[in-house]
Amino acid sequence: MKTSQTLTELKQENKKLRQEIQTQHEFLATSTHDLRTPLTTALLAVQMLKNSKEPQKNKMYFEYLESSLNRLQELTDTFFEIQKYELGLVELQREKIDLNSFLTEIHARYSSLLSEKSLVFSFENKIKTKKVFIKIDQSRIQQVLENLIGNAIKFVPKKSKIILRTGILDNQVRICVIDSGCGIPTEEKKKIFQKFISNDKNKKGAGLGLHICKKIIELHKGKIWCENNSKGKGAVFCILLPVK
Repeated sequence: MKTSQTLTELKQENKKLRQEIQTQHEFLATSTHDLRTPLTTALLAVQMLKNSKEPQKNKMYFEYLESSLNRLQELTDTFFEIQKYELGLVELQREKIDLNSFLTEIHARYSSLLSEKSLVFSFENKIKTKKVFIKIDQSRIQQVLENLIGNAIKFVPKKSKIILRTGILDNQVRICVIDSGCGIPTEEKKKIFQKFISNDKNKKGAGLGLHICKKIIELHKGKIWCENNSKGKGAVFCILLPVK
């Protein structure tokens, strides 16, 4: 009986190890692919600059080069960040903040940006008390919300509305970003927070943003999920964070 249990445990460990190796292979393959495009563009721009005999075109080539190098830096930073989360090397810098003020600032920051894109960005505060204090890593929760708002902007048509809504649920803070875009197919909801999964059909991202969001929320002992908008088209991304 004991031998049978040991063999079962070994098989489970072996399966887990193979899955981890496969995940690392997928990470390397995807990251290499994502890095190759801006690198190729940068090298091509350098070659154009070397061979250029028309000074007026140099500015355009430099812009190609700068854009590609910025993209390379962005991807490298993202890949480095995800590895830190996977290895458990991220430590939260928690501080006690007023949630209402925190969300009001985020709303104000994005309101003008969305207005320029012919979008309406509203803040619906369902918390009855004027002040709710919560202990979080402010920069990382801001990163999560900016990612969710940024995703919403990608998927909504012009003159649409994006809502930032907050409330209290079972002694936890609930923050939702609601859009009126194309929504998320049921089969994709369960895997939307996995690495390299993106709902962006244009494939503009590496598919790591929501995965990093999930890691940040889990470090805060919270929860993040998505659902379809019950009042029409679109998606709702919500996070729950403990008040204490």
